[in-house]
Amino acid sequence: MNPKIIFFSLFFIIFSPLAFSTEKIVSFDVLLEPQRDGIIVTEKITYKFPEQAIKRGIYRDIITQESRDIFDNSLNYGIGLEILEVTNERGNPYHYLKNKLSDGLRIKIGRSNKYVKGIKTYIIKYKVFGAIRFFESHDEIYWNATGHYWSVRIEKARVRIKLPSNLELLADKYVTYTGYYGQKKTLPTHTSFGLIESQTDTLLRPNQGISIIAGFKKGFFKEPTSLEKLGFFLSGNPWLKGLIILPLIVFFVMLVLFFKFGREVHHYSPVVKYDAPEGLSPAQVGALYDDRVNLSDIVSIIMDMAAKGQWKIELKEETGLLWFKNQIVKFTLNDDKINIYKGLMEYERTVKERFEGAAKAGEVTMEDLKYKFAKVIPEIESEILKSIEPYYRYSPHKIVKVTTMVTILIAIGFYIFYDLFPILKNFLETDISFIIGIFFSYFIVSAFLKVMPRKNRKGARIYSEILGYKDFLEKVEVETLKKMLTQDPRLFEHHLPYAVALGCLDDWSDKFEHLKVAKPHWYSGHRNFNTRSFVTSMNASVANMASTISATQRSSGSSGFSGGGGFSGGGSGGGGGGSW
Repeated sequence: MNPKIIFFSLFFIIFSPLAFSTEKIVSFDVLLEPQRDGIIVTEKITYKFPEQAIKRGIYRDIITQESRDIFDNSLNYGIGLEILEVTNERGNPYHYLKNKLSDGLRIKIGRSNKYVKGIKTYIIKYKVFGAIRFFESHDEIYWNATGHYWSVRIEKARVRIKLPSNLELLADKYVTYTGYYGQKKTLPTHTSFGLIESQTDTLLRPNQGISIIAGFKKGFFKEPTSLEKLGFFLSGNPWLKGLIILPLIVFFVMLVLFFKFGREVHHYSPVVKYDAPEGLSPAQVGALYDDRVNLSDIVSIIMDMAAKGQWKIELKEETGLLWFKNQIVKFTLNDDKINIYKGLMEYERTVKERFEGAAKAGEVTMEDLKYKFAKVIPEIESEILKSIEPYYRYSPHKIVKVTTMVTILIAIGFYIFYDLFPILKNFLETDISFIIGIFFSYFIVSAFLKVMPRKNRKGARIYSEILGYKDFLEKVEVETLKKMLTQDPRLFEHHLPYAVALGCLDDWSDKFEHLKVAKPHWYSGHRNFNTRSFVTSMNASVANMASTISATQRSSGSSGFSGGGGFSGGGSGGGGGGSW
């Protein structure tokens, strides 16, 4: 027998099964049907499975995140995708699962306990939103029909666009590219009977594909609204969603709470006053003025209690490093142990207890208090807010508690839903975005808390008096002060704590620069007493106290409240697939 015949016979016997069993896509047919709000895409994939291999079906990856030129910058942009049906050529549905990918969606067709072989046809029909590109002169479909990430070859591919009767194709505004990603090889593209059509003239190797571009007269497609564009942008940047969605929820909840509990219904006009509203301490006046407790309010308590005889304040200077002068604020406590708490408000008692606890031999400095005052500051704030509740329709103290609790519950509930529901977890993408979203929500709550408390009629009247009193402290004429000093030599020190609480210490102090002022009985300084040195020292001491308290608060963690043209692989869609 002829040796050549034997050789070719053996070659055919050995290798022909391998040839027939090669895994490939026999044909890939894509039909695009433009709609006013998107595109319906129908993919008909005829897939040949190996006879010997164990396969269950195919998966199709579709890219839904792409890069677009927005505001002259290349930014991530997402498109929406809704699966309509997955069937065989007879219309019988296939079982499939959807899996979120980092940049798109995977459609996994088949069942884990059912194997396939030979040639199977898969028809995947879905609708995409946001894939139309809008330009000044025209609207455009730019679609990667097959995707460039198939691991098998595609023997034949075709893409068609079925045009509605009222969609006008612009002349010479259509082209089809083929090849590897980025290549600009074109395929013949024809139009006839309302169809734009192109097909491959040779097989596509793994990682090759086709993309089609068609330009249309403006007016058919509905351009997305600003809100829809924001949605597409967020879809393309999943890490931003946690930053936005939780703060938005918190914002709207706080807005509802504000209209329910916080919006003021009274109009305020200053009432001329030459003294603080009767029965109100400096801290209460300061808190009523801006509906919250500030550092200056706490400093005013310390000064007011000195005026009440609880302690004396002494300012000393010590030479520090490199001969710099350091100012020391020292308090000498009253040694009356019997009447030590008589006549004090709750928050004043708390301050007194802290001073007593830090004192050594009846003396304590601000430096001594720096790390011992921390734990009581929230308590002091709470007690001040409680003391002014009668002036509000809704207690500012309770509003702080309720809004803080609501924020915490929203965050906890959001996190639970985030953890339990994969769809939300896929939507938010990253834990860090959620954490940063909580951070932003905190500032939203803080901003609302500043304007939340609503005063009642009594509170509105008192607030008008406070406005008038503050106006007096800031604008009173020197000549008027001279007359008032003849009647009350202690005028300056009497109003001093209120000026601190209302934030007008400088305005009040400046008016006494050239006036004869009696030395406060609770104060002593390192210099001979005169108006200028006293004002300078008091300003420095107030700044010292405030900075010390501020540092303490931070340590305790308390809160305040076309260029380039087209190419193969470009455009929307794309992706790839394989068998499983």
